Amino acid sequence: MNLLIFDLDGTLAVKYTDEILPGVYEKFKELGYDPKQGAIAHPMPNPYNITRAVAQPEGIRTCIATNQGGVGLREIIEARGKPNQSKLTLPTVELVYERLKTISYMLTGSYHEMQVQAAFNLVDRKTGKWAKPYIHGDDLEQWNPEFRKPNPGMLNYFLNYFQPETATYIGDRPEDKQAAAAAEIEFIHADTYFNRR
Repeated sequence: MNLLIFDLDGTLAVKYTDEILPGVYEKFKELGYDPKQGAIAHPMPNPYNITRAVAQPEGIRTCIATNQGGVGLREIIEARGKPNQSKLTLPTVELVYERLKTISYMLTGSYHEMQVQAAFNLVDRKTGKWAKPYIHGDDLEQWNPEFRKPNPGMLNYFLNYFQPETATYIGDRPEDKQAAAAAEIEFIHADTYFNRR
């Protein structure tokens, strides 16, 4: 089985939006999916009440591994006593996963098809500490500093879960390439993979 892991912002979609970038729909059609182009209504329907809409292409699994440090930045700002500032622009955990599932539906025709992982933690530049202390076994893995790229935690999670024969990470930033190298898997730049240049 071939595992394709995608970064999100700058790779599949415009940052903070559901706007799919050039070449993405076409590539997912080539992979054997049935993309649902166009805007999706929000709030997204509860994915647990929706039956699986498509069969996965044979021999391929697709995933998203994305840094979403805006959630961690919200924690930092609220810890400084400025909650109103963070609520204006920064995402919550719930909003991040709603967006991820929406994009999964837009690209595959199913809310369930793509496995997703997001890294929420972020280092506070003023204190040098992580936004949220992580306690193994108590906190969501998404707060584990090892999940934040360029660390390979999210990629290793998928590799351990799927045990693929081959794996590739597609991204657009240096930390994406570094995470792939740390996980010892192939890296392809998003502009190359989606024929943007």
